[in-house]
Amino acid sequence: MLVQARPITIDEFEQMAEFSNGRYELIDGRPVEKSMPGDEHSRIADDLLFAIRDFDRNWKLGRAWREVTVRVRSDERNGREPDLSYVVASRVPPKSKGSLDVVPDLVVEVWSPSDVAGQVNLKSTREKMLYWPDSGVKITWCINPAAQEVEILYAGQKTPAKVLGLKDTLEGEDVIPGFKLEVARLFTTE
Repeated sequence: MLVQARPITIDEFEQMAEFSNGRYELIDGRPVEKSMPGDEHSRIADDLLFAIRDFDRNWKLGRAWREVTVRVRSDERNGREPDLSYVVASRVPPKSKGSLDVVPDLVVEVWSPSDVAGQVNLKSTREKMLYWPDSGVKITWCINPAAQEVEILYAGQKTPAKVLGLKDTLEGEDVIPGFKLEVARLFTTE
């Protein structure tokens, strides 16, 4: 983590060359270096992106992004980067060179081993996960490879509404209508 003299805004953050490499997020006005995702983490995020893309090949229902900085207009001190963001077609913003300038309808966060290593990291991870429903994201999928579970949070909620296991099916609900994926597929090694 770099030490910043004062909290900065996302506009200032995006103008700073040292943070343009995609290895930093802006959290509470401070640039924070992200840990690099490992193999399992990347496979899960990629497999989920490919499943959504296969379901909606021409992006008619919406658009998905992998690891793009999200700007929440009501929160100029944060530029966070979920593992996957999805916006329904009627809300997809114009292409830009900066952050995604819309609150996603769906956010996916894949937990890394470091996210669950110890109480301090677990508390920090929970706060990171709650940022999305607090910001108005309709559905947040928190994928925990260690537990082989998916926690589902809805806008405004502080606790998971559902926890899906290996025998359950992840559904796109009203954000990606008709999308279904067996949870077990997220954790296969094939």
